[in-house]
Amino acid sequence: MWSTAKAYAIMEMDDPFVHLDPDVYLWSGLNKEILESKVFAQSREGKWDPYQNQLYSKRSDDYHMNFEGACKYFDNFHAENLEHLAYNTGVVGGNDLEFLKKWAHNMISLVNLYDSKIQSNEFVGERYLAVVWIEQSLLRAMEIVDGYHIKVVLEDPNIEQDHYTHLCGSAKKEEEYMESLRIINKNMLG
Repeated sequence: MWSTAKAYAIMEMDDPFVHLDPDVYLWSGLNKEILESKVFAQSREGKWDPYQNQLYSKRSDDYHMNFEGACKYFDNFHAENLEHLAYNTGVVGGNDLEFLKKWAHNMISLVNLYDSKIQSNEFVGERYLAVVWIEQSLLRAMEIVDGYHIKVVLEDPNIEQDHYTHLCGSAKKEEEYMESLRIINKNMLG
């Protein structure tokens, strides 16, 4: 899945980087403040969105019921106490390679643990949602436990953007969005 592929790629980085998921469209560069930050992510996700609240809170509960002790970051991460639950990492990167590689390493370890528990029927859960939760909430959990500060590209992702879009979830299947992207790309390329 894309999350572990992203993690393995991060583990190979020797220089600061910007990662864009394949469903991210960025028509102008990221600003200097973002590019010079230690770590940045696309945007915050949290309880203000009912879907995100349900997704992240349920996975946090699953972790504490089935995997407690597997990851110091999630052991100290309790969704019920937070408004900001995760980072959308469709755009992620930065200059602190040590922190980013630690995130990637923990992500790979946890995904492998979930896979082994699912295959042995020790845990019945939704792998896809667990992987999304691991990728995006782990970054938030590490920020909290390590006392870190992560910059975001989009302070308010609900404000319409003219330089950027990330087609999340089923939006990638909407003909209207795909046609709009074709028109924008055609206009940009002349």
